[in-house]
Parts: sequence; C-alpha cells; structure tokens
Amino acid sequence: MSQERERIDRLLAEGKISAEEAERLRAAMEKSEVGETFEVEHIERPRLSRLAVAGALCLPGALVAGLLTWVLANARCAERLLDDTTGLFVGWAVLLIGIVLSIAALIGIRESQGELKGRGPALFALILQCILLVLMWCSA
Repeated sequence: MSQERERIDRLLAEGKISAEEAERLRAAMEKSEVGETFEVEHIERPRLSRLAVAGALCLPGALVAGLLTWVLANARCAERLLDDTTGLFVGWAVLLIGIVLSIAALIGIRESQGELKGRGPALFALILQCILLVLMWCSA
C-alpha cells in the first residue's frame, strides 16, 4: 500500500494528476481490501472538451461567414443575389450556434467529474459571443 501512495504522490508532483484525483485515488485505495494491488498507471490527464473548441471556433466563424456574405451581397454583378442584411443574419446564426455549443460545453465539463477541461475557453467564447450578438442586434 505504501508503494501505491508513493506512486500517487509522484504522479501528483509530476502534474500528471490533479489534487482532487489524488484524493479520490487515496480514498479508493483505503476502501480496497488488504493485500489487493491497486493500479495507478491507467490515470490520464483531463482532455479538452470538443464542444468548448467548437463553441470557441464559432466566434471567428461568425465573423468570416458574415463578412463573406456581406461581400457577396455587395459584389458588383448584374443581379443581386443577396440582400445587404443577409451577412448580419448569417453572423447571428453562427453566433447563436456558438452560444449553444458553449453552454453545452460548460454543462458537459461540469458533469464530467474532472475528465474534461476547457471551462475557460468555453466561458470566454460564451461571453464574447453574447457581447457580439448584442452589438450586432443594436446595429441592425
């Protein structure tokens, strides 16, 4: 048992596990039967939430989609295929998708019990997308 405790302390010192994970492992080790080997090798670091990445990528995606649609709407050609406000609506749609993805990412990260990380990028994207959505709405 002392070897497993030393392994947990070493993994904690190396930054391979968080303090919460170390406490959880120590508690699980105390519950295990005497003489039973306790495996610590399978511990992995939390992975980045894909929803947080997707939500954060919707921010530049909204800007690019809105600008591209606006450029296409104002292109000098014989027929106007798009209205001037179409770029604004496309930007709104992508921002709304990003807001939904960011909220889903925050919920998923909270309920993952330490298996997922990315709360900062998801929260940053959510706040910035809400601000941009309000600014776009006020400018319309």
